[in-house]
Amino acid sequence: MPAVRCQCDRLFEAADDGALFDLLCGHVRAAHPGLVTDMQLRNLIEAQRRLAPVRPRVAAIGRLEVRPIAPALLGDWLRLFDREAFADNPIWASCYCAFNHVPLAQEQWAERSAAENRGLMQERIACGAQRGYLAYADGEPAGWLNAAPRTELPHLARLPAFAIDDPEGVGTIACFVIAPPYRRQGVARALLDAACADFARQGLTVAEGFPAKEPQSDGAAYHGPPALFAAAGFTAVHERPPYVQMRKPLQPGAAP
Repeated sequence: MPAVRCQCDRLFEAADDGALFDLLCGHVRAAHPGLVTDMQLRNLIEAQRRLAPVRPRVAAIGRLEVRPIAPALLGDWLRLFDREAFADNPIWASCYCAFNHVPLAQEQWAERSAAENRGLMQERIACGAQRGYLAYADGEPAGWLNAAPRTELPHLARLPAFAIDDPEGVGTIACFVIAPPYRRQGVARALLDAACADFARQGLTVAEGFPAKEPQSDGAAYHGPPALFAAAGFTAVHERPPYVQMRKPLQPGAAP
């Protein structure tokens, strides 16, 4: 029997997806008006069908490897996003890290389906247009970092907190996604270091990130926590509530 859990932790079950949507929709409209759209509720139902059960955190990672995304890694990337990346956060599982690659306002973004976002990213990776880094823990896809020269992330500027006036020479750390079993094991730091090294080799002079100043959960820290950036040599340059802009100078042509 299809089941879905609301963010308020109430569980709903029904005979089919249509009946489940009607139950969930009625609850959300009464208890959480304006919180999510009908499409987001449909995405939530779809996500809880495909996501893997949340696995406990591994005791240790024996081998950690970071690879730049490439068409040959598409299957691994999809396996991470389809099954485990958002296992404990299904309301966000429809994103597929496509948000920064569509020219849409927030209200338009909320009407996109998981299939649309998955298809967009699948196409971008398959044709080599997508930038980013895939982390492997003991050979298994464990984390993802969407990072690219700022000039290749034009839609990021639609959010005022992330607008800058000097995009040339800047590499932007956009979004981290670490699967639950591999969190707090150095995966995000390995991804960040790989991105900074790659930015320098590309001739960029600055790496930047926009972490939430006080993230209240792993999900809310998807831009990376401030401590992660500070430990990697970034310093705060501007308050952009609820975020803080942090930057690190790079030596073009060589790993930092």
